[in-house]
Amino acid sequence: MNFKKCLLVIDKKVPKKSLEKIFFLLKNKSRFTYFFNSSEINKSQKTANKLLDILLKNNFHRNDCLISIGGGITGDVSSFAASIFKRGIKFINIP
Repeated sequence: MNFKKCLLVIDKKVPKKSLEKIFFLLKNKSRFTYFFNSSEINKSQKTANKLLDILLKNNFHRNDCLISIGGGITGDVSSFAASIFKRGIKFINIP
C-alpha cells in the first residue's frame, strides 16, 4: 500500500474483532480513525464536512488514503469526501 497516512471511517456496527487484522496491516502507517453512526440522517454534507476537516487538520495530501469500513452509507459519505478532497485522494472501500 503506497501511502503514508490514512483516515479510517468505520461504521460503529462493525465488530471490533473484524478491525484487528486491518489495524495490524496498517501498523506502519499514520492512522486516523473516525467512527461513523451509519444512518440516513448522517448521510449528509455535514458528515462529509467532518471528514474533510479531519483530512485538512491532519495535513493529508493527494497521495494519502481514505478507507471506508462498513455498509453502503459509510461508503457513500466516505467516497464523496475522498473524491472532492484536493481533487481526489486514494479511496478503499471495505464493505
